[in-house]
Amino acid sequence: LWLVGQATLDPTFLRVLSAQLALLLQNQRQHAEVQITNQLRAMVAEYLELVGTLESRALFDAVLTAALPLLHVASAAIYSGEQDEAHLLLYASVPDQAHYPLLIDDVAHLVAERAPRQMHLEHPAALSVLALPLWTHETLVGVLLVGLDEDERNPIQMRLVTFFAEQVTLLLRKARLFSQHQQRARELFVLYE
Repeated sequence: LWLVGQATLDPTFLRVLSAQLALLLQNQRQHAEVQITNQLRAMVAEYLELVGTLESRALFDAVLTAALPLLHVASAAIYSGEQDEAHLLLYASVPDQAHYPLLIDDVAHLVAERAPRQMHLEHPAALSVLALPLWTHETLVGVLLVGLDEDERNPIQMRLVTFFAEQVTLLLRKARLFSQHQQRARELFVLYE
């Protein structure tokens, strides 16, 4: 702030003004983070209602497509596998499957660490790929891979991506339960036929 005609400004006034502006900026960032979190929660809630009506892979492709702009990430992929499997298979990815391997064999490291970690993949866009394990209770049900631009990576984005991973875990769990119930219904139908 420069006032025409003023020779100098009081340093105390400048410190207080600077602190107020920093607080305002922090509040705006927190408000934006809360808005995006609420949008992600609402979006996943809508898809949770659609679990029985859409094919699972199409559902997860739609979820990733809707989430990318909110998370400000370039790409994402969901890997899933059955309990006690030594690898995870690519389940859904956006924008396409060419960026991610079809299989993750490094499941033991994910189980041991239980936390997001950097993965070294050959990514054509030279993005940093972050792996977020998807846990339900004590079971690894999948992994969310997210392609991040290192220049745009920040703590707010990391919290949003982590929150999204939690929401994807809920969606994966419900989709698996629905699939198990469908399989059981088919078995009972055949049994009583």
